[in-house]
Amino acid sequence: MLKSISIPVGPMLRELRTERKISQAELGSRIGISQQNIQKIESGATDVRVSTLHAILQSLGYDLAIGDPLAIRAARVLDEPRGRGRFE
Repeated sequence: MLKSISIPVGPMLRELRTERKISQAELGSRIGISQQNIQKIESGATDVRVSTLHAILQSLGYDLAIGDPLAIRAARVLDEPRGRGRFE
């Protein structure tokens, strides 16, 4: 039987977005969802699909890596060598 996994990623996404000085509206426009949905994701009011998480991270210059069974990390793609990001 498959188990449901819930990992709070909203605060991390907010931090990454604000570091890049990108508004919620701009981020939403980049990936084709509304500013309200970005707000809900960042606040934890809604769960985020892996495909949406991947799109958000890519639009911010990061990549998604899923590893050690439940760990999620964002590796900087543009600023640092792959796999040496701050959320490792």
